[in-house]
Amino acid sequence: PTEGLSAGQVPTYLTRRPGEVVILEGIHVLNPAVVPLPESQTVRLYVSVRTRVEATDGSLLHPRYVRLLRRMLRDVNQRGRSAEGTLSMFYSVEEGEQKYIMPYKHRSTFDVDTFCPYELNIYRGLLPDEVDTLRDHPDMTALMAVLTAALPLEATLEPPTALIREFIGGSVYEE
Repeated sequence: PTEGLSAGQVPTYLTRRPGEVVILEGIHVLNPAVVPLPESQTVRLYVSVRTRVEATDGSLLHPRYVRLLRRMLRDVNQRGRSAEGTLSMFYSVEEGEQKYIMPYKHRSTFDVDTFCPYELNIYRGLLPDEVDTLRDHPDMTALMAVLTAALPLEATLEPPTALIREFIGGSVYEE
C-alpha cells in the first residue's frame, strides 16, 4: 500500500520468517498507513514524557515543557541551533505532533514515560545563558519557575548509557 507516502517515496517491504522479531522505531510507526500490520500481530510502544511536574506554587508543568527543554539542550549543545531558534520551531513541531502522532498514540499497547525525577536538576546546571534571556517568553515562564526551584545536580553523575545523555551529550550510543 502506498497510502500516506509522499510523491516519489517507495514503500519498504520486510519479510519475517517464523520466530523472527522485527523492531521498527520512529514517531510515525503507530500510524496504520505507515505500518499496516494487524494489531493482533504487533506490540506497540508509545514513548514520551508523560509526567507533569509540580511547581513550588502547586501548579503542574505540562510534559510539553520538559520535551521543549530537552530539545533546547540537544539543539544548542549538539546541533548548533540557538535556544530561541528551537523555541520558534517548537510550535511547528507541536503542530505536527498533534496532526501526525496524537491521533495514533491510542494504538499503542504500552505507554512508556521517559521522565526521570532528577532530570530537571541536571538540566538546571547545563542551561546555556541564552535560555535565561527567554525567561519572560510566555512559553518559558512556567518552565523557568520550576527550573529555578530545582537544585542543580552534576551531569557527571549520569552514566553514559542513560536516556538523558541523548539531550546533554556524552552518550555511548551514536546517532
